[in-house]
Order: sequence, then C-alpha cells, then structure tokens
Amino acid sequence: MPRIYFLLLLCLAVPALSFAGVSTNAPLNGATVGSPTQFIASATSPNGPIASMTINVDTKDVYKTFASSLNTSVALASGSHSVIMKAWDTKGNYFQQVLSISVTGGTTPQGVPVPGKSVVSNIEDMAGWQSCSACAGPGGNGVDTAHSLTQGVRSPSLDGASSQYWLGGTHPYANALFVKPLGGRAGATHFILDFDFWINNATVAQGLEFDIFYARDGFKNYFLTECDSAGMYAGTWQVINETIDSWQHTGLPCHVNSFAWNHVTLEFYRQPDGNTRFVSVSMNGNLQYVNRTYQALRSSSFSMDVGVQMDGDSRQDNFSIWVDRMSVTYW
Repeated sequence: MPRIYFLLLLCLAVPALSFAGVSTNAPLNGATVGSPTQFIASATSPNGPIASMTINVDTKDVYKTFASSLNTSVALASGSHSVIMKAWDTKGNYFQQVLSISVTGGTTPQGVPVPGKSVVSNIEDMAGWQSCSACAGPGGNGVDTAHSLTQGVRSPSLDGASSQYWLGGTHPYANALFVKPLGGRAGATHFILDFDFWINNATVAQGLEFDIFYARDGFKNYFLTECDSAGMYAGTWQVINETIDSWQHTGLPCHVNSFAWNHVTLEFYRQPDGNTRFVSVSMNGNLQYVNRTYQALRSSSFSMDVGVQMDGDSRQDNFSIWVDRMSVTYW
C-alpha cells in the first residue's frame, strides 16, 4: 500500500476532536474588577452533559451550581486573586480554566443585597416567631417540654442584639422547634441560610437543627439540616429525607466550638422538578458539599419559613444557644 494512501486512511480512522472545557466570559483573565464580582461561564464535554460547575477563589470553593453554565456574583476582598473555573460531566471527567484577577472595592458586608438576589436580614430580631415542643418529636408526636425565646440579648452578641433559644424540662430526648414565617416568596430556587450561634457547652445538646421550609406550585421542600452533637453520628451533619421522615447520615464533619461563636452557612437548591437538593454545609469555614436530592412533598401552601430546633439529651440537660446575624439569601 502506498505510504501516502496509508497515512490518509489512518487520519480518516481517528475521530475528530470536539471542544471540551470551560469558557469564561466574565471576568476576563488579567482583568481588574469590582466587588461583588460577576462570573459568567459555561462548559461542554464530548463525553456527556455537564453535571456541575464550581468557582474556586484562592483554593477555596465559593460557588457551585448543578448546570452547564453559571451567571452569579461573588463578594471578594480587594487585591489579587487566583480563580479556577471548574466543571465536571456526568461521567466524572474534570475540566478547568485558570484566571488571575484584581479586585477593587472590597468585600460586600454580610446581609447587603447582591444584584439578582434577595436578602432577608436579622431574622432572629423579627417579631412573630412561633414555637412548639410536641411537634418537634419523631413524626411530629413528641412530648411537651419547657422552652423559650428571648430577643434583644446584649451579651453574648455580635451586633448588639442576639436571640436566646432555651430548652428545658425533665423528659429525656425532648425537643423544641422555633419557626419564623417569612411569607410567600415566588420563583425562588436557590437558598442560603447564614448565621452565627453561641453555645456554652456543646456536649449537653443531643443535636442542633437549622432549617428552611419552602412551598410553592404544589410542592414543599424540607431543607432540614442537623449537626449531631451527642447521637450515634456525633460530630457530623445529617439531612432529612422527608418522604420517609428519616435523617440521612452524610458523614461530613460538623465540629461545634463551646463557649464561642460558631458561623454556619447552609446552601439548598429546589430543582426544576421541584425536588429538594442539599448543596453544601459549612461550620466555622469548613465547607462540605452534600449533593443529595430527595423528593419534595405535595402541598398547596405558599410560604418560606426559617426554623431552629434544639434536641435534648438522655438527661434532658437544660441549655441555650444565642443566634445572631441570621439571614436568608434567595434567588
């Protein structure tokens, strides 16, 4: 066979390469930008659909979406930053684009609205909190126990006024749920619950639960998360599968500091099919991706509520937590 003809056949036998990777439209590499910084990017793969994309700034993941494109704003500190735009396809293939940017204007303070997003701030200071104890038990059928909420506490506090949530009583493993209705919020799909809490001795709590309940268009999402303090999975995060009313054990670390402020950030996503996705949990800067999805429940209600639940231990040791700077960002 002539050499030229053989090479021609060899070339024809090799499939054409398809473009794969991350394409970032904003910010451009080497650009000087303000804060919040807008990120616009997309990704493609020849192996299948893109499953998720992440923005990594200075080795820390600051944003994640379960889509093949993103358009979001991130508050960044002034100065130079190394950015890695990451993407994964459904078969686990990884792609990235590395950028260097300079930021002027500093970081957006906590609770300040970011373009395209809505923020409800200082929720712990709002009037209209509701509470119950029996409803906080397994299956909503627990025992009544003493509990209270005191607002406007000066110390401990971070902004001059925290709220004290107290659980008491004598019956072991009794719980109390505190809920603040925020009214209907149409069209929301992404939620970030952010707050600080102080606890004296974390070992006296069986568990601490922080929640968003969201209902619209025939479905209700139970974004229930628990930091297990003294249970079988102590020191780890749990998330709820509400369809079977059961905690799912993530194995992700959740270490609470006693006699100190603890900063918590929880991210949730209502999927296009209405189902409930737990995106990430963060305790004191330790960001962990949960990436678990459970079926939403049918509901005719239209509401968004924030919940704080305190779970008692085997001795029902009375304890308090003080919550401050609680906000919900949604879009």
